[in-house]
Amino acid sequence: MSRVLIIEDDPTHSGPAAEALRRRHEVAVRTSLAEGLRVLDSAQVDVIVLDLGGTGGDGASAVRVVRAAAPLSEVVVWSGWPDDVLIECLDVYGARSVVPKPCGLAALVWAVESAM
Repeated sequence: MSRVLIIEDDPTHSGPAAEALRRRHEVAVRTSLAEGLRVLDSAQVDVIVLDLGGTGGDGASAVRVVRAAAPLSEVVVWSGWPDDVLIECLDVYGARSVVPKPCGLAALVWAVESAM
């Protein structure tokens, strides 16, 4: 079973996302970038679902931080930040994909599945 780490500060987003992903994956949820990095220090994760806002990161560069901590993991950015920031996550920082909020859970599940 693959492992997914969701770094999202809003439980109204992380709860339903975790529930949808747990049907096929082992899922951990952390509410801050610092908490997520602690998970990455001790466990291998296949996909990291990263919210850019509210988690203690500073936008797109949060992708760089998690990529450095887990270079073998794929990063799916799930965020309501403007398009130029989301594109920067792909082009500059190496995110596998972006899923703009708001979105249906199917789009997020598809992005995670595609990253494997």
